[in-house]
Amino acid sequence: MKNSILVLILIISFAFLAQAQDSKLEKVYSVVKVQYEPSWYIEQHELWKKELERKPKNADGWLSYYTTTRMVKVLAKDNTTREEWFEKMTAIVNEMKPHIKGTFEYHYIQGYHERDQTKGIEHIFKAYKLDPTRPEVYDDLVSYYEIKRDKEKLKEVCTNWKASGSISPTLLTWNYNMLMSTEKNAILITFGDNDTYPSWVLQNSANVRTDVTVINSSLILLEDYRNTLFKELNIPKIEGENLRGKTIVEHIIKHKGERPLYTAIVGNHAALGLGDNLFNVGLAMLYCEEEAHAVSYLVKNFENHILLDHLTYAVYTEAFPSAVDRYNLLYVPGMMTLYKHYILSDDVNKQVKIKALIMKISKGSQQEEAILKQLDYYEKLIQK
Repeated sequence: MKNSILVLILIISFAFLAQAQDSKLEKVYSVVKVQYEPSWYIEQHELWKKELERKPKNADGWLSYYTTTRMVKVLAKDNTTREEWFEKMTAIVNEMKPHIKGTFEYHYIQGYHERDQTKGIEHIFKAYKLDPTRPEVYDDLVSYYEIKRDKEKLKEVCTNWKASGSISPTLLTWNYNMLMSTEKNAILITFGDNDTYPSWVLQNSANVRTDVTVINSSLILLEDYRNTLFKELNIPKIEGENLRGKTIVEHIIKHKGERPLYTAIVGNHAALGLGDNLFNVGLAMLYCEEEAHAVSYLVKNFENHILLDHLTYAVYTEAFPSAVDRYNLLYVPGMMTLYKHYILSDDVNKQVKIKALIMKISKGSQQEEAILKQLDYYEKLIQK
């Protein structure tokens, strides 16, 4: 049972790559927001190159040109291709300077591309000063102030970020539900942008579950930051160069005391040595060395803490619906376990409601057929 649910989570987490429909010039965003096939980014690279030859003062155009080039690098399947496209990124940075120097876009691109982190963050500061309402720099600033443990500035940027409306309401709700799936004073390990930044934004701008310590699995590799954070958690320092995430997580488990440990649903749990001891309790995975009463947690969280109205009817239009669909599908594994529980407990009303919601979320997705088969399997299993 546990393994089948984990497999379902993994299948869902890799779904929903958006497909390009036209060969037209488009504003390009990070794959964090919407992901196309690499060929689409290569095509956009050429289109923006030609556009900027005609209009070299187009600062926003340079941003899309740089971003589409960076996305080809991000999606590259081998080091040679990555290096090739990084060189193209560097060429763009040099080409843009005489045309848009001093603009927000100039400082943002320079800040992102700069290998010297001190120089890079100075450019990000300048971009933020030019226009504090532009969301492009918020993630860099939040990371910087989180690492420095500057809670006042962290609150400022997170408040601006939430006010900007640039974070998907559905994604904010998903992160709210992830935080609400944890017990008091929990440690929550996250893996990417979409399960880290919205949680910090909610905590620092709206005081949502501030008792939960959200630890990003990449940032925790930074020794100074890690030791400062550990001091706040009353966890001893762990020192040494190039420590792996697994070693650090083992240290957290050993010294976390009474704090419960959770992870985000999607991530490389096996690399952290957690795969065999994780239990889905809603929108988070509970670490437990013994068999956990996962169904009890699921009932409590889904029936009392997790917000679900947005899954029934969305009252707003999402800018990047494919990303929203992917995250909405991550509700399904927990719901599937609940569905089986409601069948076993003869709770017909809840059984009908949760099945309807599962079918609504999965309708039209690549996983719809597999999910329907799993529902049918549960129903037949109970009938035997």
